[in-house]
Amino acid sequence: MEKWTLNVEGKSETINNPSWEQIYQVLKRIDGEECTQADLTLIGTGSLMVCGGDLEEDKRIYAVEYYPEDDQLGTSQLVNPHVTPNDEYLYITVEQIGIDFPAEYCIEFSDVVEAFKHFFEKGKLSSDLIWE
Repeated sequence: MEKWTLNVEGKSETINNPSWEQIYQVLKRIDGEECTQADLTLIGTGSLMVCGGDLEEDKRIYAVEYYPEDDQLGTSQLVNPHVTPNDEYLYITVEQIGIDFPAEYCIEFSDVVEAFKHFFEKGKLSSDLIWE
């Protein structure tokens, strides 16, 4: 039975039951241009989605959001603990469409990897990261 599904750019590429290495390679491809979005779904639990990869001051920035299978629970956004919530927005590309995204939700690649690795290994969000 399928447990995991990894989708790239919507569903232009789908990998059923991916390995961690396959997930990591997809995450590395997200560059804000050729590849701008991927989501990892655990059947019966929910999906973790990453978008962006755009360059901001020589660093790639991303946004990560969790969508529980039960819509009643609402989504959770990964928060950058180094940014104070304010009115600043950064440009992020999602499925080839640019949007202005609140800076406090723009994170670096290492946080993307940590969030996805924990979700893949434990089937839940990491409590070591800040979600809201």
